[in-house]
Amino acid sequence: MTWRSLSRYVLTVCLLGTVAAGRASAQDITPAECQAQIAALNSGTRDMRGWERIGECASTAGPALASRLRAARMETDSLYLMSLLTAATQMQEPNVWQAGVDLADDAGATVSARVVGLLVQLGQYSDVLSPFGRRSWQTLVSVPWSGLCGFDVTDQARYRSKVALPSYAYPASASHLDALAANASTPAVVRNLARCVREAMARAVPETVDPSLIFLEYVCGTKYRVRNNATKWVDVSYQVYHVSERGDLTVGPGRELVFWTHAPYAVALYYNGQLIRDAQNGQTPCPP
Repeated sequence: MTWRSLSRYVLTVCLLGTVAAGRASAQDITPAECQAQIAALNSGTRDMRGWERIGECASTAGPALASRLRAARMETDSLYLMSLLTAATQMQEPNVWQAGVDLADDAGATVSARVVGLLVQLGQYSDVLSPFGRRSWQTLVSVPWSGLCGFDVTDQARYRSKVALPSYAYPASASHLDALAANASTPAVVRNLARCVREAMARAVPETVDPSLIFLEYVCGTKYRVRNNATKWVDVSYQVYHVSERGDLTVGPGRELVFWTHAPYAVALYYNGQLIRDAQNGQTPCPP
């Protein structure tokens, strides 16, 4: 499927969603209509025609949609996967959340399906965060996310119906996402997106790393090195003494990152707003 045709499809889904939302505001969907939506989903129709309003049926459609998500583990069809993702992010529902966790964790599933599992978890956490303002579907499933994460905030909430998630849902998602992000055998596309989704959940489930596992050392000139011996990604910031120079750094698990300052002064390193290390500038020339 070409990106142009997928773009037309996404636009169509959005238009259908707008029309459906308008109908729902005028007249709520009935139980019989929800059953018809579920039947259309279960019939194998792959483009949302017939189940375009299933997002309004969380209390009855959640198990059926969760089943379809798990059954899509070997899918690479962009049209169908985007249809499932659209439906799953229009409702908040415990079975859908669990299916997203299971699909993302499934080492035998396609990368595309696992990406959907990760984005379902993001959608169950927030109905206003989306990656599609920054990345295309093809990029999401083929190019690992870079060191800096970020999701766009949509103009309006997408949930059309909600069933409360269990109290352990977000901590459980965070734990699974941390494990995926730290697993070197996980495909990089999945591993890096898991880290980004985990980062998006940090307000509900703060990320914590033992500060004793984060190190700062002076190298030469105005060059410094941060070393992260933890099994999680860490976000730290540095401040150069005597001047206002500062910066933010993201360091992978078991990795190191070098950076240069403009001013030749000592550097302080902060984690979660707390000073954890500092390093003097040794005034050592760097090798040519």
